[in-house]
Amino acid sequence: MDRRLAVLQVAPEAAPFAKVGGLGDVTGSLPEALVSLGVDCRVLIPAWGDMVERLKRQGFSPVRVPGAIEVPLGGRLYRGKLFRVKKGDVTVYLLQNDELFQGPIYPWETNYRTVRSFAFLSYGALMLPSVTGWDVDIYHCHDWGTAILPIAMKWNPWFAGQRDHRRSVMTIHNLAHQGLLPVEGMEELHLPRDTFYHGGLEFFGGINLLKGALEGVDHITTVSPTYAQEIQTYHGGHGLDGVLRSMRTKITGILNGLDSSWSPETDSAIPKKFSAKNLSGKKEAKKALMKEVGLTEEGPVAVMVSRLVEQKGLDILLPALKGLSDRGLNTVIIGTGERRYEDWLRALERENPDRIRFIGEYNDTLARLAYAGGDMYLMPSLFEPCGISQLIAMRYGTVPVVREVGGLKDTVVDIGSADGTGVLFRRYDPGDLYNAVIRAMDALAGPDGKSIAKRAMSVDFSWNNSAPAYRDIYRKMLL
Repeated sequence: MDRRLAVLQVAPEAAPFAKVGGLGDVTGSLPEALVSLGVDCRVLIPAWGDMVERLKRQGFSPVRVPGAIEVPLGGRLYRGKLFRVKKGDVTVYLLQNDELFQGPIYPWETNYRTVRSFAFLSYGALMLPSVTGWDVDIYHCHDWGTAILPIAMKWNPWFAGQRDHRRSVMTIHNLAHQGLLPVEGMEELHLPRDTFYHGGLEFFGGINLLKGALEGVDHITTVSPTYAQEIQTYHGGHGLDGVLRSMRTKITGILNGLDSSWSPETDSAIPKKFSAKNLSGKKEAKKALMKEVGLTEEGPVAVMVSRLVEQKGLDILLPALKGLSDRGLNTVIIGTGERRYEDWLRALERENPDRIRFIGEYNDTLARLAYAGGDMYLMPSLFEPCGISQLIAMRYGTVPVVREVGGLKDTVVDIGSADGTGVLFRRYDPGDLYNAVIRAMDALAGPDGKSIAKRAMSVDFSWNNSAPAYRDIYRKMLL
């Protein structure tokens, strides 16, 4: 190529501008790693709420891009402004429409009205080259919220011509979310009626936006190698396993990476910096964490920073906590989510005030202190495409106790091996989780305890390995 490879990452969220979960971490950090490899990688996200004004107050300098994005949806014309802002060496485009992008980022109910925001984002991405003058080679889409982009490239006559010189890739962060809609009303999003067939958007008599995207993209990636295999099975495919098996030659599993902001050697949220060579600061972090949450009992500390949803394994964790508390384990859980889990945790805290603390909110400073101050990190997920928390925990020397699924299996080595970095268990069962935590407690109290933490800290989970894999996929798609 005579010019740099040009890639537009399209997503509903990207840290630090807007973040719900791991997807936002990826789109906030992968582009910078790709730019360091010589890729002209840029990002497009919605300007949720008052994002543009908020960024100005935070010291960013959003610049209005001349022109506008105009898309007819649901019988009316929506018009959006485009802003450009720099995050390090990465250019981020913010698409602003006060009506469509009020939030929340992901709607509680999926229907043709709530999906308009994602349709506007997808069509806006396809129009971005003509508005900015920047010639895109690859559209990199993330999850079902960007599914209409590859659908339009394949089936919408307005955009199908882009396939002559542009390609698309879809990263599946969580296959459980697919964008399901009834057939009636599909024209509102400019989904051509002739896309409703088995090899298109049709899914058990309705519309499945993610399925249509997977049929339309040139390549599919998942956020870990094991998850790439799991989604092709009956239990992990969420109804799309057969479709994905038929596409297995265009599926690649690539582990997510961490950016450099997660480091006990530089983190200002912890009382004393530390490293694998000198763990003394970790003791200080543990003391500070216990003081902050009001726990005074001696013993190991298990932490968890998570959305409180079924996926995260709370149905096997919470029944095990009382017995673990009786064995001398202190537990700190930080997060929000489903009411039933929040109520359950509050009840456990009332029953075990000396051992259990539930912080029903997300606080970044406290979360970082928990990652640094914990002895072990609990992640007994029902399924886990990649997982970021176990990577952060290991970087801070907090030994993960995880279920052997998805990215957890790919990143944690059981302490039964000489190079072990954590504890794995297989069955989705409270008793198996209980035994795994006891194993971790015994190991950390033994002569090899510090060595386990140091080995975990020494594993490289940066984008150094994963970003080149994405770059290679982009190049192959253009051959």
